[in-house]
Amino acid sequence: NNSFMFRNQPLAKLQKLKIHGKYSILSSEDIRQTLKSNPGLILVTDKIDNYELLLNKIPYPEQIIVEVFSKYDYVRAIKAGIKYPAYSINKEQTLDDVEKYEFPIVILLATKLEEENNAARIAQLHQKGITFFVHHGEICDTPAFIETHLGKNISAIYTDKWYPSGPSPLVKNPHDNNSSH
Repeated sequence: NNSFMFRNQPLAKLQKLKIHGKYSILSSEDIRQTLKSNPGLILVTDKIDNYELLLNKIPYPEQIIVEVFSKYDYVRAIKAGIKYPAYSINKEQTLDDVEKYEFPIVILLATKLEEENNAARIAQLHQKGITFFVHHGEICDTPAFIETHLGKNISAIYTDKWYPSGPSPLVKNPHDNNSSH
């Protein structure tokens, strides 16, 4: 993690840097304008825990999904005005927590689908209306993974790659008639 190298750098300097030689860094103003111009677009964040600052810079809570890493942060996010906190399952958090607290949006590692009984359990929770996002590039960044799981036991995929010839990595939640994602 080299993020410390970029702290306290002027935005103009950072925006000259290129990611993979072609992508530019976006400012909060860039994101704000993009969301304003595209009301159906959803921003999914991770590792942001200053929810008040996020909403101050990007005042579109209906277009933001924020990954949270504990039940405490889930409540903090709601109190700050985040409409769609996504509960992240890792070593401490479990599918039992998802069932017990009825988190409507859950983020999990793609490897969790491979663990014993998880795929069937996740599919069952998905059918009950829980939205599942998965991530982990080496596993879910393939057309085969997308075709196998998307819409069956997961709702969306965090992906670092895009396969235009494959299915979209984001589908409408069949349980949410008002959803634009």
